[in-house]
Amino acid sequence: MHNFQFSSFSFSIPHDFVVFFSVMANFENALKQSGFVSGQKNKRASPDWNSFTNHLGEVFFNDPTLRSKTNIFFEAPPRSLIVSEEGIAFKDSPPPVNCQQLFETVRCVRNNLFHGSKVSPEQRDLDLVSASLIVLEEAITSCEREDTLRNVYYAFLFGPLGGG
Repeated sequence: MHNFQFSSFSFSIPHDFVVFFSVMANFENALKQSGFVSGQKNKRASPDWNSFTNHLGEVFFNDPTLRSKTNIFFEAPPRSLIVSEEGIAFKDSPPPVNCQQLFETVRCVRNNLFHGSKVSPEQRDLDLVSASLIVLEEAITSCEREDTLRNVYYAFLFGPLGGG
């Protein structure tokens, strides 16, 4: 656990949550820096996850080792925070069926932690973060091996290519 002090408030965040947020931020920056970017000229740049996952392909998604380490995504995927008639609520999500949906699942975990009131994490939250970190680690390892994705690997390792 990491203890943080903000003004007169203090709170604790599990170590893996801090790592996960840092890795996700660095991964999204690496995607943008290496050309997997979407957006309009002079507007906000966003990581192009779909193009990136298309390059990773179904071989990545169907890897049996990855699947066994991330079985929570296939047996009990994270729920999505939605607007309901009563306000906001979590809705069950189907398991991913391709590489794009696998990374959407990882982003759902991030969004739920960041936006979903996870003030007292449960074991399930920790398991979802752990599975997400495994997907991201395997993805960056795949980038190192693939000529067409090696720039993502280098951007991930060395950070921003320009001022910010």
